[in-house]
Amino acid sequence: MGGMPWNPMMAVQRVSDDEGHLYDGNVRVAILRQVRIGRPSALLWRSVTGDQAPDDRHLVGYFPSIQMAAAVTWRSWNQRHKPVEQHALA
Repeated sequence: MGGMPWNPMMAVQRVSDDEGHLYDGNVRVAILRQVRIGRPSALLWRSVTGDQAPDDRHLVGYFPSIQMAAAVTWRSWNQRHKPVEQHALA
């Protein structure tokens, strides 16, 4: 995944050609959706947290590929939800 180590617990399940859900085991971490932004428009992947209620979701960011959206979103999720002992030292 673009130089980032692959984590076997991280999985993107494609829902359609323009949407995927990022999972940590059986927990939905994020919703990744392809959107057009700007003028002229650019096709980007929008990542939001995977909360059940739409009003509870938060924007993670916009990315040029689903792989980058998944990698950055996973890293953010991992840093917020995993014990410090599991974080790799940079």
